[in-house]
Amino acid sequence: MERSYRNIVRCAKNEKPSYVPLYEHLVSDKIMEPLLGERFAGAVEQDEVFYFKKYCEFYDRFGYDAVSFEGCVTAVLPGGGALGRA
Repeated sequence: MERSYRNIVRCAKNEKPSYVPLYEHLVSDKIMEPLLGERFAGAVEQDEVFYFKKYCEFYDRFGYDAVSFEGCVTAVLPGGGALGRA
């Protein structure tokens, strides 16, 4: 079985995939660190290439069909809007 993001796309379209894909919307890099045996969570500001190499390595090593990433845009909104406050 070769993993593929295409199976996630099929699921999103309510089509039958060739297998049930493994997907997680968000995994904290602080959770990834002990599983990979390497620290990298704080490196995003210093070395983005290293950070994302390790980030993607996690998803690959643990059998996910796609890498997911979510960035917060709160800092660019005046007062943070409803994204960061109740």
